[in-house]
Amino acid sequence: MPPPPPPQPPPPPPPPPPSSPPPLSAHRLPLPPAPSSPTSLLLAPAPSPSRAFALLFPDASARLFASPPPPASAASPAPAPTPVPSPLAAAACFALLLPSSHLLFLSAHPAPSSPAVHLRAYSLASARFAPAPLSFKRHVSPSGLPLHGLPFGLGVRLAGGVNAVALLSLAAGQIWVLAPRMAADGRTLELHKCAVIQLEPTRPVYAMEVAMGRLLLGEAGGVRVFPLRSLMKGGREKEGRKEGAAASAKKSLHKKNGILNGLIVPVGRGSGARGGQGGAASDCKLTTLRVKQNSGSYSSFFLAFNQEDHNSQGGVKLIKLVKAVSIQPSSKDKFLVLDSAGVIHAFSLRNAELEPEAAKTCFLDCAMKVQLFAVFPSSSTKTQILWVSDGGHSIQILSPLPAFDVKSPKSDDDVSDEERELATIKLSATEAIFTSEKVQDIVHISKDSVLILGQGNMFLYGTA
Repeated sequence: MPPPPPPQPPPPPPPPPPSSPPPLSAHRLPLPPAPSSPTSLLLAPAPSPSRAFALLFPDASARLFASPPPPASAASPAPAPTPVPSPLAAAACFALLLPSSHLLFLSAHPAPSSPAVHLRAYSLASARFAPAPLSFKRHVSPSGLPLHGLPFGLGVRLAGGVNAVALLSLAAGQIWVLAPRMAADGRTLELHKCAVIQLEPTRPVYAMEVAMGRLLLGEAGGVRVFPLRSLMKGGREKEGRKEGAAASAKKSLHKKNGILNGLIVPVGRGSGARGGQGGAASDCKLTTLRVKQNSGSYSSFFLAFNQEDHNSQGGVKLIKLVKAVSIQPSSKDKFLVLDSAGVIHAFSLRNAELEPEAAKTCFLDCAMKVQLFAVFPSSSTKTQILWVSDGGHSIQILSPLPAFDVKSPKSDDDVSDEERELATIKLSATEAIFTSEKVQDIVHISKDSVLILGQGNMFLYGTA
């Protein structure tokens, strides 16, 4: 008689149910009365301890908030914002000064008496923004200064970050890289022109961002990167690295006589100037570095999109170049770019200053033609949330934002189907929001909450 069969092990337990997304909260934030509805939001740089923001209006005016107003259900009234009258905010940006943590708002506007760009400054103090005196090239004014040599023309664009401001003039075809710092009186903002980037008429700039210690320019087909340290603090210039070159040139130029861009100081005092402890205005002399947009000088380089949209005509493959229209940092060395076709591209710049070919890129497939997006810079992708909108009445929450490890794009002939598949990361929405008002803008104020601007109302959404 055969022995009985051995007992079978118990079946494995069923897999746990998929984790549900965190509950979504929503609050309407009351806005003070205004003649017209705001059209966009401007947020202070992420390292800022304050969640200050600005509402920009179509008449080139603005209102500055030291923090988001309390929900409409709160008993305490919202503090009054600081108004920036029209047309003083034709272009605007925030700038954060470290290590002092001074938060500044800069606005540019035309003036009837001068063709030059006029700048005004506002400083956050005592939980409210107030006008700040401005100093440029030894000229000081309590109410704004003209930047002679830089015409306003058809318009300008401002971008600010940590210890740096970039000002683009279409009429001049130039970008001025400015170093802001507080004067000894603790009230006056001093601006020093460190570098001038000469733009090419055939390479228009569609977006500009100062982040991660870099100046990022959105162009047709990709993004151009200028490390700010090379432009603002001197050091070495690598010559001969042109767009698309395989390697950097071997020859380098060393600045002499202790020259730092923006300031010239004696050699013995160079370390003090690098630390931001400059002396009086009479002890330093201004100088300006000049560089061409596509020269490849001072460690600048161009990152191209992975191009998938092409057709053929007469046996020749034609690639439709999309434009980089919005740029946002997602970590200390990664950023996201929205192109004019509604596609979001992700770039990694780790070691890219030393070897541009080390930069990596992919694009995110989220089944929506994106018009607006927001991401909070974080070192962890496990908790990073991407908010996207079609610019209509819908918003999607994509979480978590995955890591990516794809090399910069090659030609279509060199890329296999498997590599092309890896270069695309498909994202699915964990939440969807439908609004009664058309979405005007989205900005991230923390890792799990955003401000959404509608047509006359503003809402705070959170996933915590």
